[in-house]
This record gives sequence, C-alpha cells and structure tokens, in this order.
Amino acid sequence: MRWRSGGLLIPIIITILFFQGCGKKSSIAEENKVNSLILPEYVIAEVVDNATKLYNINNGIGGGIGQVENLLDLQYNSKSQTTVKVIYIENGENLIKNKIVIEHNGEQEELNTFYSALDSKISPSGDKIAYRYYKQDSMDSIEDMTVYNIKDKKVIKLNTDTIISGNLYEFINDNEILYYGVNLNTNDRGIFKYSLDTNIEELIYKLSDGNITSLKYAGDNEVLAVKSDNTGSGLYSIDLKKSEMKKIQSDIEEIYSFNNVGENSYILAKEKGKNSAIYKWSGNLKRLTYSFPKNIDSKSPIINDDNGNLYFVGYDDDKSKSDIYMIKKDGSVNLVSNRSGAYKIFK
Repeated sequence: MRWRSGGLLIPIIITILFFQGCGKKSSIAEENKVNSLILPEYVIAEVVDNATKLYNINNGIGGGIGQVENLLDLQYNSKSQTTVKVIYIENGENLIKNKIVIEHNGEQEELNTFYSALDSKISPSGDKIAYRYYKQDSMDSIEDMTVYNIKDKKVIKLNTDTIISGNLYEFINDNEILYYGVNLNTNDRGIFKYSLDTNIEELIYKLSDGNITSLKYAGDNEVLAVKSDNTGSGLYSIDLKKSEMKKIQSDIEEIYSFNNVGENSYILAKEKGKNSAIYKWSGNLKRLTYSFPKNIDSKSPIINDDNGNLYFVGYDDDKSKSDIYMIKKDGSVNLVSNRSGAYKIFK
C-alpha cells in the first residue's frame, strides 16, 4: 500500500524523463539582473516535457514555486540564496552540450566557455563551486577540477602540478578543498589539501600502495575512501591529522554518498557481488537495505529530515519507474511516493 508521509522533508527531488548530464579554467560571465529563483530549504520538482516544475513541501507536494527549462542538475545554498543550475543546450556526437547558470544577489551569470560541465560541487556557504569540464565534443578533451568564485566572479587559478583523479574532490570548508591525485614533480600520490586563500597545496596523506577510487569527506579531519590493490578493494577511514588509515570492511567497491545524522553516520555503497545498499556506520558497517527495493539509485545521495529519517531513490527493475523510500529511526524501510517516476535527489 502506498502512502505519502505528512510533513515530508526532502531537499531536492527531481523526476528526470530525459537526458543525463555530464566540466579549465576560464569563464566569461553574462550578467543580467533577474528575478532569482528563491527556493525554500526543501523542494520537489518534476520534469514535464523540457520543463522542470518546482514545488514546495506542505504535508506532501505543496504549491508551485516556478519552473526551469532544460534542467540537468541543480545545487542550492539556502543561506546565501545561491542557485547553480546546469542547463541542457543540445546533444553532440559524443557529449551533451550544456552551460552553468548561477543566480546570486539578484544577478545571473553564465559559465559557458566549455562544451560540457560535470561533477559540480558547491562550497558550504555557496560562494564557490568546483567542477570539471570537456573543452570540446570529445571524451579526450576533459580538464581537471576548476574552482569558480561566485562572489568575485572569477576562476581561482590553482598553483599546483598535481593531477586530480576524476571527481575525487570535496570542499572541506569555504576556503579549503580536498582531493586525491598524483603530483607530477614529486610523484607523491595521495590526498592533498589546497588553500584557496593562500594558494598553497599540502600533501596530508601519502598513499604507499594501491589507488583510491572513491572519496568522501566525513568531517572532523576524517575521510572515507575505497582503496583497491592487487588483493582487492575495501572501505577505509583516514585520519588526516594523525595520517593514519584504518580498514573498515573488505570487498566494498565504491561509496556514493555519506550522511551524518546526529551521532549516526550512513553510507550508500556497493559491496562486491551485491547491489548498492545503505549501511549504518558506527565503527563497523550494518546493512539496512536488502530487497526492498531491489536497487538503489547510486547517483542520488541519501538525505535526512529534521526527525532523523533517511530518504533515498530506489527501484525494482526499471530505473525510469523509481520511487522515494524512507528509513525510519527504527530501521524500517517505507515507500513514500504515491506514484512511480524517474526520481532524483540533489543535495
């Protein structure tokens, strides 16, 4: 039986019925005064044709807020009222052409000197974004992470010879960013911290063997990482202050999302030979989801409401017919959405 939770708090849930979004160091801003989209803390959105319709939360889906045409990705900071949208332009031969549209303080600017941006991440206060991009409609044209200062309207040029591995970068705070990579001068491989204030890079954990394939900053100078070597893969906790690595569990192949809820921590991860699942982490991992639903959308993060309930996107066989599920504090898994669709959660 389907039911809708009263007072449901879900940050940003979007039904995607078409296209998936796929991000160096230059940007020319087109600035216009606009009536910026003011979003509440929690928003539901649904794509109808090419328009993403946005709704507030009021014991379920409330009144309409507005709509965004051709939306691929959305990030929002409620404190600074900053909205970062990735907007679809057209399909290329190899990639989807898009642009980044930023709305802040009643102004709008576009970052569009690339072909396709991806893996955008917003800083805690919403004054900076990090992203990668393709220069051209070619998979060989990928560029390393770029950081853009929204307040100053300029790219922050990184003074580093480190090659960053894919999307393995995370904001620690508004002025420091963490990433995994290899320094071309020293050949050091590990986790680096870069100060956006001083433009100084620091190697804070040197990896002696294997490679890090997933990375999430857990707060308090702790990183969760998947390390793989010739013996297999596993989930590790890295203490950046002590420069110590501790194994949590073997056979974890990837971590997709991490969330702190009070004194508890939750991880969306994939174990070897098994489907993605949500785990509770308190020194060791306790699996919370199994066959209901059969699959969890790894591209949608797990999030929580003010009551400590967790929300995620799940589906059985067809990803376009997914649903929103909730894990209550007692550990029970419940179906929240009253109809299936291709939902997405943005955090």
